[in-house]
Amino acid sequence: MYPRQVNKCGSALLVALMVLAAVGLGVAVVWSRLHSTLKQVQQQSESRQAIYLAEGGLEKAVATLRVHPDYAGEKDTMLGAGRFSVEVSALGGNRFGLTATGELRDGSSRMAKRVLEAELSLDAAGTVVSFHETRRRDAK
Repeated sequence: MYPRQVNKCGSALLVALMVLAAVGLGVAVVWSRLHSTLKQVQQQSESRQAIYLAEGGLEKAVATLRVHPDYAGEKDTMLGAGRFSVEVSALGGNRFGLTATGELRDGSSRMAKRVLEAELSLDAAGTVVSFHETRRRDAK
């Protein structure tokens, strides 16, 4: 008698499908992590751009206060891909509190908004005696 032959074609197909499923699962995990990382990098970039807009607002406020000490600020000034607003409060003498908000928008939706607060001191001639940032925060 001849030994009985086992059908090995079916088991090879099953192993191939299991390997393919494992590879597919690995690709899905890598894709998910990549997508998450790219989204996080984009949000950090947008936040950084909003900070730059707020810094631009602070710089404009300092330059304007040096010439016009009665400057009270401005709202929604366009700059590049976003806009900034600045509020100026007199702290007494030639000292000022500055609050600048930088906002990056994509059409009608807000992408990022950051707020910087600073204090400025000028001498009688309008020269900057001191300038220091006191706080950075996300806007609500």
